[in-house]
Amino acid sequence: VVVALLAAAYLDDPYQYLNYLREDSLIEWLSFAFLALSGLIALDIGIQILRRDRQFQWFFFAFGFFCLLMAFEEISWGQRLFAITPPEYFLGNSDQQEINVHNVLQQKLDFKTKDVAALVLSLYGIALPLLAINRRVATLLQRVKLVVPPLYLSVGFLNATLMMFYIPSGFEEEIGEFLFVLAFLLFMLH
Repeated sequence: VVVALLAAAYLDDPYQYLNYLREDSLIEWLSFAFLALSGLIALDIGIQILRRDRQFQWFFFAFGFFCLLMAFEEISWGQRLFAITPPEYFLGNSDQQEINVHNVLQQKLDFKTKDVAALVLSLYGIALPLLAINRRVATLLQRVKLVVPPLYLSVGFLNATLMMFYIPSGFEEEIGEFLFVLAFLLFMLH
């Protein structure tokens, strides 16, 4: 539905479509909000599990902290919100001159963090659920206490992965990021 709405916006008014994808836009702030919400839900699940049976809580704590960190990375730790001038280090070492680690890594290691994210998240959200259909694999994943997204969310992870590489305007990775975040939120609500 999200992809269809954005495709319709692109066809109707390409300028407005680009406004949805720019920094501090609707898509970025929804990504921040859904990441933060996913993180808080995951931490709550981890606490609930810890109180009951101590099974799988490490996953939810790790996932929750990951989502919260990524939420603040998404908005460059409030740089534009609070009109913070980035420290000299970020001005010289971030490919967007923003206060975030992923842009520094991108410049220092000469790779796109979106490509790594798309690969890792597609393996986690598409490949693992498909592999977990096999009972032996599912048992192994349970034994190592790895929580796998439900198979139906593979469609969301696939759409997100495709949008990370779809380039009509060059800004579609924001859509891909948003779709991954939406899949995270649905996963935690599941």
